[in-house]
Amino acid sequence: MKRLIITEEEKISIKGLYEQKALLNFLKGLGKNLGLGVEKKVGLGVSKQIAKSPTKIKLKPVLGLGKEHIVYESAIFPNKIIKVELTPGTINKWYTIFNNRPDIFPKIYKTIQLVDKEGKKLTGVVMEKLNTSKFTKLWYEIEDEMYLFYKNSPTLDKEGSLEGIVKYIKEPKVKKQWEELLIYVKKEKPELSKSIDEFSKMVNELYKIKSNPDIRKYNFGYDNNGVLKCLDI
Repeated sequence: MKRLIITEEEKISIKGLYEQKALLNFLKGLGKNLGLGVEKKVGLGVSKQIAKSPTKIKLKPVLGLGKEHIVYESAIFPNKIIKVELTPGTINKWYTIFNNRPDIFPKIYKTIQLVDKEGKKLTGVVMEKLNTSKFTKLWYEIEDEMYLFYKNSPTLDKEGSLEGIVKYIKEPKVKKQWEELLIYVKKEKPELSKSIDEFSKMVNELYKIKSNPDIRKYNFGYDNNGVLKCLDI
């Protein structure tokens, strides 16, 4: 049998993925198979429920599913998420980096120990939730201007996407393209200048930490103070 222990302080939930009534029924102890159990209480507290039916409710990631983790949302604390590794030890790849740099990565509150349906012990990290939609909007605005920039510079030897530019930015010709693109966008959209400078600075910082950082539009967001941070490395 598989269980999920949830505390009075913070319920690990699938908020927004299925109807509130189903969630309430689960929390009242009707018993649904989530396929994941919290091994011990770690401030995420109690729900004493043992799941039985594998079909009625499935635990799905609220914010995303990556190749190495699943991200869940807190039902009680809207400013927190729970990032759970899919393979034991995966979190060790980035935990220390995140914890040491809360200026560019989400603030970490604590770790939790879990067991999956096969009995593997996994670790989850409770961290601050970022506003990713605001950054995604900025990314698309930069891309829109990028296509106009290309149209106006037909002879430019160019990388075809914004993701491609930041991925190969260490190559001299791509770096030059990036710098020219930023100048163009800030000229055409001066209201984006501050945000673009923040993103450019972030890209530089990530390359100082890792030679091949995972820079994609869904890996960034803003904290409650409006500070740009990175969700993955």
